[in-house]
Amino acid sequence: MVADIRIRPAQVDDARVLARLRYQFKQEDYERMALEQESFVDDCQRWIHDRLTNGRLLAWVAEFDGEVRGHVFLGCVGKFPSPFPGSTELGYITNFYVQPDQRNLGLGRALLDAVVEH
Repeated sequence: MVADIRIRPAQVDDARVLARLRYQFKQEDYERMALEQESFVDDCQRWIHDRLTNGRLLAWVAEFDGEVRGHVFLGCVGKFPSPFPGSTELGYITNFYVQPDQRNLGLGRALLDAVVEH
């Protein structure tokens, strides 16, 4: 793992960079024409901001040289009631992404470790 990598919980102020990374992430998955980038980023930023604010979505980011280079999101899903004590929520890992030029350096593993530790 690169020594200058920092893994931290995402903040509401990270919503725009997370939206930009989401656009990059989806560009890798599809070859067809995508929505115009800035329009998508504006809409996605609001969506991420709202969910980070209300706690429906948690996220962690990987920073290198002061820039966010990867992220992972954790959606919290309520569980059906159970007669056995334990957690009332399940975690759903989604939108796990590291920029291509930062892959194979340990960022993905570090992001996943942060989610598991949470």
